Amino acid sequence: MTEAVGSDRPLSLAGYRTILTEFLEAGYEMVSFTDPTTTSGPALILRHDLDVDPALALPMAEVEAELGVRATYLVLLTSPLYNPATAANRAMLAVLADQGHEVGLHFDASPHADLVQRDQALGTEVGVLELLTGRPVRVASFHRPGPASETPELPGVVSAYETRFVRELAYVTDSGGAFRYGHPLDSEAFADRRGMQLLTHPIWWSEHPMRDVTERIDAWHARHQHRLRNTLGANIRPYAEHLSNTGDHQL
Repeated sequence: MTEAVGSDRPLSLAGYRTILTEFLEAGYEMVSFTDPTTTSGPALILRHDLDVDPALALPMAEVEAELGVRATYLVLLTSPLYNPATAANRAMLAVLADQGHEVGLHFDASPHADLVQRDQALGTEVGVLELLTGRPVRVASFHRPGPASETPELPGVVSAYETRFVRELAYVTDSGGAFRYGHPLDSEAFADRRGMQLLTHPIWWSEHPMRDVTERIDAWHARHQHRLRNTLGANIRPYAEHLSNTGDHQL
């Protein structure tokens, strides 16, 4: 069972606020992938990959807004778990962009046999996301980096896996629901005030700490099931009547 906490530092919204606050107090300056060098102090790039549900990004963005920092949120167009084109999800992406965050592409290159196919698919997905958001897409990251991402540079966009972002900067991620190589505030890079790219996945961060990743995923799944039932009820009258009769119609 993979723990969703690191020692006494839980993955929660309060924990995220603590991370950002301590980085700011240590003199770090938030920069973007598209303009990473305009800083006199150590640089911090905040990146969020939206693997599961764009709605989960909004609480993290609220924390960032409270502290006056900006991040990069990357959308997975090919996710089997959400549709970025729904009105609700497009509205959420618009909120992120209106707050000053970068909205870019989380790109799954694994179905593509070679770099030519990969880059053609990338161009298509960039165009689709630009249509959905009405804004230029300038940044992309790979979803589950593998052989197709061995050449990290991507045409037409800045890749989050370029050498300057994962070698010249420290690279810290919560993949799998834990900081597997140590919490960013406990890292040697933070102690040395070295620049860092900090990647988080909003599915792991919520108002209340949970014991492990299974509990967190089950909590999200329960909420998603209620939303799905309500959506079906809104579009299929007999099912709406069924939900009304059973009382199972609230989010």
